[in-house]
Amino acid sequence: MRRILLVLSVLLVPVLFSAQQTPDFLSHKLPPARNLVRNYLELDYRGARLVPEQAKKLLALTTWKSDPEWQVLTLVSQYEISDAHFSGFKHVIVTVNYTVVGRYEPGVGFTRDTEPQTAEFTLSEDDSGWKILESDPPVAPHVSKASLVQWLKTALPKEQDPMRKSVMQSTLNQLAPPAPPPAPGH
Repeated sequence: MRRILLVLSVLLVPVLFSAQQTPDFLSHKLPPARNLVRNYLELDYRGARLVPEQAKKLLALTTWKSDPEWQVLTLVSQYEISDAHFSGFKHVIVTVNYTVVGRYEPGVGFTRDTEPQTAEFTLSEDDSGWKILESDPPVAPHVSKASLVQWLKTALPKEQDPMRKSVMQSTLNQLAPPAPPPAPGH
């Protein structure tokens, strides 16, 4: 009888953990994992993935060898960590909800899109602490309007391709229209 109970308990433990409930003996590990994702989100929001020197700070929070190439950049007004739970004993899944404003595609420009977006970050802990694992497909940069505008202002004078330069200028005009000239006589 004890052997049957032992076998049943061994078989049921993974089922219980897959129900997104964190056992008490692991719950103290969730806040550090959430904080790491929060740091990643803040760096991403501020445009760290748009500037190679800044991307190093973000990469230190991940297992990535380099920042994945991105074809589309997502413009967001805010993000919120909505959930964090263990997946087995070794991984934490952190769910993030984004309030999307639009998308920017080099060569295409800015497109308004207000469809909310959810992303899941999987983390693993090693001797140095928690790290965000690579995902497939990779999560595109999720940046603020101010970060995108600043990046466009910096990148525009360096752009050599006339078409891309035109798209960048058009996007800049959409997101940060130039101030109207002062009225005559003022």
